[in-house]
Amino acid sequence: MSEDRSAAAVFGLLSDETRIAVLRKIAVAQSERGHTAGPAELSFSAIYDRVAIDNTAKLSYHLGELEGLFLRKTDDGYSLTHAGERIVRLLLSENYGEVTGFDRTAVPGSCLLCGASSLEATLDSQFLTIGCLDCERNVAGYEVPPAQVRERSASAAVEALVHRMGAHYRQVRGGVCPSCGGRLSLEVRELGEPEADPFVAIDRCADCLRSYSAPLTLRSAYHPEAIAFCWERGVDVLSTAPWELLGRVHDGGWSSAKTATEPAAYEVMFGLAGDVLRLGLGADLSVERTERVRRNSVGDDR
Repeated sequence: MSEDRSAAAVFGLLSDETRIAVLRKIAVAQSERGHTAGPAELSFSAIYDRVAIDNTAKLSYHLGELEGLFLRKTDDGYSLTHAGERIVRLLLSENYGEVTGFDRTAVPGSCLLCGASSLEATLDSQFLTIGCLDCERNVAGYEVPPAQVRERSASAAVEALVHRMGAHYRQVRGGVCPSCGGRLSLEVRELGEPEADPFVAIDRCADCLRSYSAPLTLRSAYHPEAIAFCWERGVDVLSTAPWELLGRVHDGGWSSAKTATEPAAYEVMFGLAGDVLRLGLGADLSVERTERVRRNSVGDDR
C-alpha cells in the first residue's frame, strides 16, 4: 500500500465495501474463537471464502491496501492492528450513527449546588446531562455513544453512563486518557462556589485533545483507600452515580481544602457513619497521606 499516512489517505482506504467486509469478517472470526487469547488470524483462503469478491487477484489487492495500517500479516494469515480493532468496533456497534433520544427522566441523588433532590437526565445530541429542576443548573454531563442508548430505556441508559464514568474516572486518576490511552496533564482550578467543592481537577490529553474534569472530592473518591472506606460503610463508589456521591458534598459530609502552596497540597475529607477518612494530596493529586478517625458528629449516615 501507499506510504501516505495522512488522515485523508488513511480513511480513504476504508471507502471500499470489500475492505470493510474483510475487517468485519476477521472481527467475527475473533468473536467465534471465544475466550482464546491473542488475535484471530485468517488465512488468505479463509478470507476469500467469507467475503463476496470476484477473484483472488482483487482480494490480494484489497488486503495489500489494508496491510500495515489496519491489518498485520504473518505466516499464519491476517489479523487486526490496533487501528483495525478500533475501526471495526466502531463499524460493528454502528457508533457512527445517530443517538436515539429519550424522554426526560428523574434520577436519584441531590444537587451539589443547592441540595435539592430534583435531578433529571436529558439527552441532547450525543451528550447526557444531569440537571437540577430547582436551581436550573447542570451538575453532571458526559458524552454517550449511540450503542449506549440503543435498545435501552432511559433509566438503563443512565445506569450504563454511571458505569462508564466510574471506569473513566479510575483511568484518569492513573494519568491514562480513556479515549486514546495517551498521557494526561493536570490542572487544579479553584472555582470559588461556596455551596460546592471549591476545587476542580481538569485532566487534558495532549494527543487526542480530550479533557476530563471532576470536583476534587469526586476524583479522590476513586482512590482505593476511599473506595474501601465507603464500601465498609455501605456505599459502593464504583456503582454509585457521580452526582449521588457529590450530593454528600452539599450535605457537609465530604469536603476538600487547600492546605499548602508552593508546592500546592490539598486535603479531602470523607465522612460516613460517624467515621472520617482524610486523604492528603500532593500538587499532582497523588495521595501522600491517609488518616482514619472516629468523630460521630461528622457525616452520620449521609
